[in-house]
This record gives sequence, structure tokens and C-alpha cells, in this order.
Amino acid sequence: MGIFDYKEKIEDYFVEMDDAYRQRNFPKGFFASQVKRWRIGWVYCVYGIVLFLCILTIAVSGFLKNGIAIRSFRDFFDIAPILGSIIISTIFVVPIIKMWRTEGIKGESEIIQKYMKNSGMSRSDLQEFARQVMEPGTKRIWLKGEAYSLGGKDTGIMTRDFIWFQRFWCVLRKSDIKIIYFYESTYTEYSSGGGLSLYHLWIDLLADKQRKISAMTEKAAGEFLIEFIKEWNPEVDTMEGRVLTEEEHEKFDEKFMHDETEYEKWFRRGFDD
Repeated sequence: MGIFDYKEKIEDYFVEMDDAYRQRNFPKGFFASQVKRWRIGWVYCVYGIVLFLCILTIAVSGFLKNGIAIRSFRDFFDIAPILGSIIISTIFVVPIIKMWRTEGIKGESEIIQKYMKNSGMSRSDLQEFARQVMEPGTKRIWLKGEAYSLGGKDTGIMTRDFIWFQRFWCVLRKSDIKIIYFYESTYTEYSSGGGLSLYHLWIDLLADKQRKISAMTEKAAGEFLIEFIKEWNPEVDTMEGRVLTEEEHEKFDEKFMHDETEYEKWFRRGFDD
């Protein structure tokens, strides 16, 4: 099915970025905005930890004010939740601080280094992507539609040569994409009323084992995206546009991503089954 068969709906998923959006979201460039996003995430994380510790301090103060002391096993069990909360908070806080030190993301240079590692691209390639983000014609991607994506989920950017999704520290050159395919997933969400099975459709874009991005999508949006990619790489494997089941996706992932022999075999002539 061609992209123009959906022409009346394509703007629901691919919207041309205007100057106002660029100035609001990328006033100092794409990678500078990624530094800001990283730091805001850590601010929320630290805020949550501080809030938790404040509530914990208030609770401990209340118990101490009432004169609770450990005189027996029963007294110990009375304050066990507090002790457990302190231990759990310590277990979580220490790795978070360690990860912050390990990542060492303090500025734009560190962000670019992280993208270089995950994208398999040079600094100049990524700078070209950042430059294209600011060009006319660059599109914002909402594969689940605007209402869903306004929550910050599964949004992306497609420039003249590149594509990027928000949940990944990876940029792919459209001409490098070898496979693009759909797969489904379900999971059960439990509440007081019982379990509810939720269905999601995903689309994966793979350049090789190390370079992959994916997002939840609507079927029409995914087909639009496939047509866009085909413009740059007509030989891209789309698995005939069919949707893999969870079992088929797991099998494919095991064969392609973890079996070196099958991986090399696919790049030579494709899988036999």
C-alpha cells in the first residue's frame, strides 16, 4: 500500500516542525536540549529521594516522640517498617549516585560521546543530524497519535537523512536501516477489579545488532514510516508488512540478535525460515 493511500491521515503521525517549535525546544541545538533533558530527569529523581527521606524522618520522629524503644521482639517488629524503609532507600540511593558518577554527563560533549557509542557514528555525522533537525522539512513523529505522544511517549524526529526516537540514545541513518517490521505484545495490568490484558503494536528499526530503535505505533503510522524508509533504502526487509506474534518476535530476536552464525547468514542472503 502506498503512502498516498493514507494522505488524509498522515499529518496525524508526521508533523512538519515549525520555527516556533524549534526555538522552544532546541534554542541552543539538539544536543544541548538532550543535556537539559538528562539534568531534568535527575532533578526529579533527587526530588523524589528527598521527599521520601523527609516523610521517613517525620515518621521516625513521631515514633521516637511516643517513646518507642526496642525492649522485646514485639517492639522490634513495631519499628521494622521504618528500619526496612531506611535500608531500602540506602540500597536504591547508592546505585543512583554511582550511576550518576559513572555516566559523567556534564555537558554537550558527553552527550555526543554517548550517542556516538550507541549510534556507531562519528561526531561529524551526529553534528550533521543536529543541523538537519533545524532545517525546514524536518518532521516530528507521533506514531501513536498526538494525544498519546503529548505525554512524552514514543515521540521522535525524522530529518532528511536521519531518524531518532526519544526513548533511545541512538540516531539511525535512514539508508543504513536493514530491517523494519511490526510485532505485537500483551501484558496484564492488575487492579482491585482483577486483571486487564493490554495489547500494543510495536515497530522495530534495525541497522545491525548494536543499532536498533523501536516505538509503539498505530498500523497506519508504521506503514507511513516504512514508505519513508523505502525512499532511502528500497531493499529494506519489511517482512512483507506482517505483524509478528510475541513468540515469533522472541524467536527472531534469539536468532538474529544472539546467534552470530544466523546473524551473518541473514546479512548474506536472508533467513531460510
